[in-house]
Amino acid sequence: MTDTHHNDEAKRFPWLMFSLLVLFVAYPLSTGPMFWLDIHGYVSGEAACEVMDTFYAPIEWVTDSSETLQNLYYRYLSLFAPVG
Repeated sequence: MTDTHHNDEAKRFPWLMFSLLVLFVAYPLSTGPMFWLDIHGYVSGEAACEVMDTFYAPIEWVTDSSETLQNLYYRYLSLFAPVG
């Protein structure tokens, strides 16, 4: 293995970690702001449903597999819903 190859791997490592962070943290957390945009009328109901059904389908699959996860997910979404 050459030093150049090792340097290339070292340069890719931060990007890999960033990608994993986005995948496992930012992606699920983005459902809240999307929910807020929908209920405040910044996106059409049909467009929001389309995005939620396709882009966020993996989150729905995971949360539907466990009542605890589903409760946590709905509790998180309720942070973005109007009170009252």
